Amino acid sequence: MRLLYIYPTPSKLLHALVVEDSNLVSPTDEPQPKKDLNVSTSIHGLFDLSAANADDSYHGGKAQINGKRAHYQIAESYGDETDGQLNKYPFSSDDRYQVNDLYLDTGLKDRNSVIGSQWILNFCLHKKWSIGRCNRFMHDDEGKLQLEDVCLHVSYNKRGYLQELWNIPLDSCVDASPLLVLNNGMINIFIGSHSHLFLCIDGCNGSVRWSVKLEGRVECSAAITGDFSEVVVGCYKGKIYFHDMLTGKLSWTVQTDGEVKMQPVVDRTRNLIWCGSYDHHLYALNYKDRCCAYKVSCGGSIYGSPAVDMAHDRIYVACTSGLVTAISLEVPSFRIVWQYEAGAAIFSSLAIDHQSGNVVCCLVNGLVIALNSHGTVVWKATVGGPIFAGACVSCALPSQVLIPSRDGSLYSFDIVSLTY
Repeated sequence: MRLLYIYPTPSKLLHALVVEDSNLVSPTDEPQPKKDLNVSTSIHGLFDLSAANADDSYHGGKAQINGKRAHYQIAESYGDETDGQLNKYPFSSDDRYQVNDLYLDTGLKDRNSVIGSQWILNFCLHKKWSIGRCNRFMHDDEGKLQLEDVCLHVSYNKRGYLQELWNIPLDSCVDASPLLVLNNGMINIFIGSHSHLFLCIDGCNGSVRWSVKLEGRVECSAAITGDFSEVVVGCYKGKIYFHDMLTGKLSWTVQTDGEVKMQPVVDRTRNLIWCGSYDHHLYALNYKDRCCAYKVSCGGSIYGSPAVDMAHDRIYVACTSGLVTAISLEVPSFRIVWQYEAGAAIFSSLAIDHQSGNVVCCLVNGLVIALNSHGTVVWKATVGGPIFAGACVSCALPSQVLIPSRDGSLYSFDIVSLTY
């Protein structure tokens, strides 16, 4: 019970229980927030590496912080959370953004690159690829971006086990899924949390390459631009951030009028990032020209990610009001083709079957609806509980769509016609 009063937050209490006495931080030694580098849309100069401790190992003049040490470094720079008070350190007009460069090295021969990592050598990899939520796999094949599913054949005769390699505390709950990116021979993991932290982590050893403090909570997963130069993430303050993938420097931002909880979607053909907001708008952001190319009102807050149909030049987006909107991506200007009123809120990301062109929508009332490219209902089905997660459509199961439900069941339906 004594530790509950000394360490009032879950993260502190956990470390107090598992870390040796010599590593415990007493209440009188509470870390205080520090100012490192103020970052705006125009950034000059180098990162300040003074945040690294004197006994941290350096490689080529770059600080490296691994595993548990990364947690203390982050806490020392930004301060720890207080229960029920995530905005402990509010931003002022001249201190609205902070970046802390913990480790940076893009060399292929670096000891933290994928070279020498036996587990990653078991895969046939492209030079540049990313994988995120819903098994979305994007890779650069001879200068052309491709979106595919990842299929891995596992023998039933082989048995394996799970082993923890490293962990990085993020100081608050994590709702986002990690984004995994391979670029220049190095694996980067991008993840944010409700503590406002957004990190780039070395996927091989768990060292923090760089970290930034955003202006609001991070609930959505990140995305990578089509040229693999910038990582995109939104926050509760309504901002959509574009960071340099290697350095963490802020390239540019877009301010919306509502919370951003949706994972951005890459439109590789048009150099666009599609991102929705709780201001009821879907934004098309040109990451080459660094501008908002288009925005459209969708009739409700957007939580789930839209689905892009390359065959029909359409993008489909659903909102929490239950409205599904189809937008034409044909030039010269985008336009709404049709809208469908589903009758209940939609929090899940939409899924599309690229063979039939059907779009699968999952509603919170347990209803599953498949719409064709004209907005006509192909089939409907009802599961035994509410649905908040998106449907799964994969080339590994080309005829099926998998639906998870709050009733504790996983349902499978025929993607073309209703067969349960």
